[in-house]
Amino acid sequence: EKAITRVAHYGDSSIATDLITSTVRERLQQRFGDSGHGFVLAAKSYLPYKHRGVRHSSNDGWNIREVVRRQDKRGYYGYGGVLSVGGRGARAKLSTAKKGPVGTKLSRFEIHYEQRPRGGTFSVKLDGNETELVSTAADAFGSAVYTVEAPDGAHSIDLRYAKGGPIHLYGVVLEREVPGVVYDSLGLVGARANRLLNFDEAHIGEQLQRRGTDLLILGFGGNEASDKKSEQAFYEDYLQVLQHLRQGREDLGCLAFAPLDQASRQWGRIKTLPSIPKIVAAQRRAAFDAGCAFYNTWEAMGGEDSMRAWYKARPRLAMGDFRHATPAGYEVIGNMFYKALMAGFADYLEDRSDRSAVSSSSMPSSKAGS
Repeated sequence: EKAITRVAHYGDSSIATDLITSTVRERLQQRFGDSGHGFVLAAKSYLPYKHRGVRHSSNDGWNIREVVRRQDKRGYYGYGGVLSVGGRGARAKLSTAKKGPVGTKLSRFEIHYEQRPRGGTFSVKLDGNETELVSTAADAFGSAVYTVEAPDGAHSIDLRYAKGGPIHLYGVVLEREVPGVVYDSLGLVGARANRLLNFDEAHIGEQLQRRGTDLLILGFGGNEASDKKSEQAFYEDYLQVLQHLRQGREDLGCLAFAPLDQASRQWGRIKTLPSIPKIVAAQRRAAFDAGCAFYNTWEAMGGEDSMRAWYKARPRLAMGDFRHATPAGYEVIGNMFYKALMAGFADYLEDRSDRSAVSSSSMPSSKAGS
């Protein structure tokens, strides 16, 4: 069976560099199968926006509209929270990785875009071959996908503005038609969780459905650490965001990914910001009340004042701003989260096995001639 499990991991700057998520992606794909890199924005909207295990470039011919800054009055930002609007000269290129344990093969590109009145046309070129033209013009606003199939292997795709009005692209998916995992890294620099409320509810619901997302992860809290709010206010914010994205779907799993420790120097010592324990407690409560799982990143790091220990570690695991980890630190967090996922998966399999055994033992035995 060609089953693909798709994970959508939204988050702030700790996710935007794809360091935590690339670690988790690689380990999951090595264990369960590499079904492709997943979703990448059409144009690089943020300075630190980067994806590991894929080659991605774009020029400055794009105008970016971000869910974080509420730059689209309709709330239509696409699955990745960034709408890339291209005019004359706009281009982007995506390719499989040259080497590595995962990401070196794909069998399809999916170009996610917005249809609209007076929409323009963009060109698509696979591996430098014949150019195809795709019109985004339609009688009404809507979402669409243009798929380019290819033999499973190394490939690249060139996207360029061609003619007409502006083109509005949400992003490009790189996948393989083989069983395994796809782990979408959806980082939004400077985002607080409540910025996701800027999505039109019907639109983001349709985007998650179209993407075939099985597990929704929300990893926020680092930017909220500067907010002077009560635990109850943090809780109400987070619960509303979980409900806004999940929309009561029982088939969409969800998980709240707590923030890293956030610290500052206080009287010469590196101390956890007072808001962090409130945020972590609020997220845990919101996750459980929404029927979601919860991963305590803060506690996994060591809890109170753990940023100090991470900063003093050799090799250093935390940056000097005491708000972000180093690449080595993010890799540690990714590995800890992967192990937690696998522990939860093992518990699930054991529970299912126990329930199956109980069910079998409660069935009446059959007798010959009955």
